[in-house]
Amino acid sequence: MRKWLDRHPRFTFHFTPTSSSWLNAVEGFFAKLSKRRLKRGVFRSVRELKAAINRFLDQTNNDPKPFTWTADPDKIVAAVKRGHQLLDSIHLGGGLSIVWGFGGVLTPSPSAVSAPAREQVSSELLETTKGLEVTQQQAVDQLQVVQDQLVAQQTETKKLSEQIATLTDKLDALQQSVANIPAPSVAAPLPTPKAPPSKK
Repeated sequence: MRKWLDRHPRFTFHFTPTSSSWLNAVEGFFAKLSKRRLKRGVFRSVRELKAAINRFLDQTNNDPKPFTWTADPDKIVAAVKRGHQLLDSIHLGGGLSIVWGFGGVLTPSPSAVSAPAREQVSSELLETTKGLEVTQQQAVDQLQVVQDQLVAQQTETKKLSEQIATLTDKLDALQQSVANIPAPSVAAPLPTPKAPPSKK
């Protein structure tokens, strides 16, 4: 691997910490691929699977959207510090107190808390986290349904636009054909025959 990196200096490996795959932007793309194309798909062969992935890549590349990092780095660093403080307090035998403010914040407490109480707080936090994950997943799934519907509508709109363009071309050709038809020539009027002289 090091030899390959030496030959390709523009590539750099960045190793992410455990449970931090979300830091790698490509993970979001893989999640999108899994949810939109692979999760409910039925593939009878590797060829079908590859074709589905390639279709997804083509659709994504036809309407590219740059990834924009919206998380506030200061909030991320603060959350990491709180996590370290919490872990340190647990490892050092200190207690926990929960300060519910904006979003709920864990802070270490100098008072000692019994192991059963710590376990209860931990299990409550775990359940709350699981509930938030379920809620988040439901929101993501709903958003996915809306996005899928939007893609279907865009596909239908594109088909209708192509049909309108085809009909417009045919109408133009028909108008051109009508314009090229020569106008009927007007023949000179035939002389009216003179009536024979009347015999009186």
